Amino acid sequence: RQVFDQCLSEINPLNAQPFMLVIMDGMSTQEACSLLGFTPTNLSVRLCRARLELRSKLQDPWFDEE
Repeated sequence: RQVFDQCLSEINPLNAQPFMLVIMDGMSTQEACSLLGFTPTNLSVRLCRARLELRSKLQDPWFDEE
């Protein structure tokens, strides 16, 4: 969890915040959009970008050693 939290802190905050609210905290899409001022489409894009950034961050230090 510590590694994941570190990676999450390193990604773009505009992507990290929606990810934390929706994925980590279980907030509904409608609630997150209202809170952040995003459209549902923009929220979906931000979540996708957050996942891609996190995947990249998580793979970098672990898989380069093999």
